[in-house]
Amino acid sequence: MLLNKLENLDMAYVNSTLEDFGIKQFGEDTINLAMAIFEEKEISESEQSLLDFILSGGVYGKRAAFGDVIEEKYGGSKIKYIFKRLFPPKRQIMKTYRVCERHPVLLPLFYIVRIFQKYKFKRKKINKELSDLKNIK
Repeated sequence: MLLNKLENLDMAYVNSTLEDFGIKQFGEDTINLAMAIFEEKEISESEQSLLDFILSGGVYGKRAAFGDVIEEKYGGSKIKYIFKRLFPPKRQIMKTYRVCERHPVLLPLFYIVRIFQKYKFKRKKINKELSDLKNIK
């Protein structure tokens, strides 16, 4: 299946774009790793290193980069980060709770509902994020 998809790609364009971004080698390494995994071949030490790196990352990469994200997006303010996590943009609340589109007066209530729902169903994730946030210097 992977090979079928690769045949349909304009690899000249892909390689040119990867080169423009300075990640051509990474692109080649990633394709080689995928081929080795799907063909169940033994992977090299460098491929294992790449696989470990990919699997250990999160949304922002390794957890160590979390502090960099806080610094860059929120000016280093943990309070600002927490506030943004608790109170996402209005459009996100309206998308999640469609009743707010018809009755915008309910919007403040659904911010509170969201906080309680998240705490009830994603408590471990929240605690992990707060722990990571506390460990940022």
